[in-house]
Amino acid sequence: MEEADSSPNTTLLKMFDWAYIGVDFDLPGNGGADCVNFISPTQRLAESVLASLLALFIIYKAYPCLTLPASQRRKLTEGEASGKRFLLVLMCLTWGCELGFKFATRQMIWIFNPCHIATAVQIYLLASPPSKAVTAAFRLHMHMLTGAPIAILFPVINTRMLPFETEVYYIQHVLILVIPFYLMHLGGGKCRR
Repeated sequence: MEEADSSPNTTLLKMFDWAYIGVDFDLPGNGGADCVNFISPTQRLAESVLASLLALFIIYKAYPCLTLPASQRRKLTEGEASGKRFLLVLMCLTWGCELGFKFATRQMIWIFNPCHIATAVQIYLLASPPSKAVTAAFRLHMHMLTGAPIAILFPVINTRMLPFETEVYYIQHVLILVIPFYLMHLGGGKCRR
């Protein structure tokens, strides 16, 4: 008779297997033992500590220089408001499709990729009324946009097997680039409906 492994780690892994069980480690670039063993744990720890210390130093030096502009809100025209609503609906549909694909393939772990985070931030920016927090989020998210052109120029689509999964990938990354330009045209996070 086999003993069931009921350790807390095994139970936790089984509880979240819906998030990662569909990841095929045999596909190139999709993780696996070669990826895990690429560098030693000591080197990983050293690089993580060094990068964290560098980031904290930069934040420490930059924080006193950060300012938000005085509120200069203007009312959006009907066309601008309609454009903002259209982009919001389009981005929500695109992200909903992405979430559906991730649930269907049992690969929700990939939802934490930077482009999915940028998508969530852009949905927030399109849906929220103007405020200092929206302006700050707009400015911060501008630094996340370097991944979208890289994803378009060097796509990783060998893991996308479902119908229209590749098309949604391209639509999402193009929207990630288009929305900031539209928001800048409207004044960033400072315009109200």
